[in-house]
Amino acid sequence: MVAKTEDLQSQFAHWIGRQTERQDIISDRLIEQFQATFGDHIADQVAVPPGIFWCLSPDALTSDKLGGDGHPKLGIYLPEIPYPRRMWAGGSLRFHGQFERGQTITKQSTISNIAFKSGRSGDLCFVTVTHHYRGDGHVILEEDQNIVYRAEITPVAAASEKTVLPDNQAETLASWSVHPDTVMMFRYSALTFNGHRIHYDKDYSMGEERHPGLVVHGPMQATWLLSLATSYLGHLPSEMSYRGTAAYIQGAAATVALASSPDQISDQIPNQFRGMVVTAAGMKTMDATFKP
Repeated sequence: MVAKTEDLQSQFAHWIGRQTERQDIISDRLIEQFQATFGDHIADQVAVPPGIFWCLSPDALTSDKLGGDGHPKLGIYLPEIPYPRRMWAGGSLRFHGQFERGQTITKQSTISNIAFKSGRSGDLCFVTVTHHYRGDGHVILEEDQNIVYRAEITPVAAASEKTVLPDNQAETLASWSVHPDTVMMFRYSALTFNGHRIHYDKDYSMGEERHPGLVVHGPMQATWLLSLATSYLGHLPSEMSYRGTAAYIQGAAATVALASSPDQISDQIPNQFRGMVVTAAGMKTMDATFKP
């Protein structure tokens, strides 16, 4: 198995360093539609809604260049990893400024790492794409996007769901209750030009990818967390790291919460705090850490 992993690592090493670059505009229309999609669960302390950058410069391909899952075919922007399923696994954000209404943004995307792994969950490949968002001549945001490819399709078993135990040392700083419906998910797929069928085609999601229903987008959950952190701080955090821990199946309400960390630089604002999305069934679907 180690030899197989090393062979694959060598086979796809030449993809590391490949770049694409596109421009987009943070238009009034985009801001209005983004705000309409998220409703009350969006921070208003910054010039444009937190997370709107995930709607900028999406992959725009004709239907013949899409795979059966609705993603762009492999080999165009991402390597042709020999595993059939891929999902957004998490990422990290480092803010160096703020986005502005009407700003032209240049997004440069670089494949920065490819790592094959084998474990109890089967064969996996993690591809990291590093994005630099530039506006008015300077970098506003650095993002590492982590994409996971899976070798096998495994049913999501309720028995494998993990209950989140309370942390007696953590203090809840802020929370929202969210309950995304299918219209909200369709709107978000449209805003991000995301064709992955697990978000809007229930028959495909359950029959082909073996989910119990439609899957709530990873960046939608990350947007809630980022926006709640911004509301709490009064400004964007300087850094955010997040990872998906389980699929969030549409239909269940969830709590988006921020909690303190044990080490704090003051009584009011921690030097690092945590965030999580937890469904009503007690399953944590995403966790995050923030720095003010």
